[in-house]
Amino acid sequence: MMKTQATLAQKLVVAVVAAAVASGVGAFVVASAIDTAVVVCSGKTGDLRYSKDGNCAASETKMTLNEQGATGAKGAAGSAGVIGATGAAGATGAAGVSGAAGAAGGFPSSMEIVNITSTHTLMLTDIGKILVSRSGTVVTVPTNTSVALAVGARIDFAVFSSFLYFDPATGVTLNAGTTRVEVDSGTFQIVTLVKIATNEWILLKTVDEN
Repeated sequence: MMKTQATLAQKLVVAVVAAAVASGVGAFVVASAIDTAVVVCSGKTGDLRYSKDGNCAASETKMTLNEQGATGAKGAAGSAGVIGATGAAGATGAAGVSGAAGAAGGFPSSMEIVNITSTHTLMLTDIGKILVSRSGTVVTVPTNTSVALAVGARIDFAVFSSFLYFDPATGVTLNAGTTRVEVDSGTFQIVTLVKIATNEWILLKTVDEN
């Protein structure tokens, strides 16, 4: 607090000296060393005094140093800028690396042998096997809805003796027909059944050598 008062006293001395110079030289603008308004009163003899309350006697000339004008009105806030347009989409990234090729397929080194009885309906597990008929068999070829054997499925049949018939279910075509297909009577024959469409099969037969 004492330091502040001392500093103000020093500034007042500078202000009074500045006013004295102004009164002796003539009327012009004087800059003082203080940052608040100060009233200085000048008598007829030219003496100067600092007026603490800001008032001078009627016989004195009043001088106000560092008089501050009223604070200007605050400007209005600026409006928000317009949002810029969305930027263009970035370029498509590079394609990923292709996976390794799968192993080549092939026929098994040996085929499973399955004996079938007097009647047999094709099943998913029949693919790639040899179905052996030893005493006459009627084979039913089901629709794709009943048994979803894949197109390209292959099933082999071996005939030991008697007969082997293939009956297509309703909606199934076998050898371009819809009726029973018979393997020629005789022993030791082999035929292959291949699915060539959703509900279409073909029976490949060897020539009857009996």
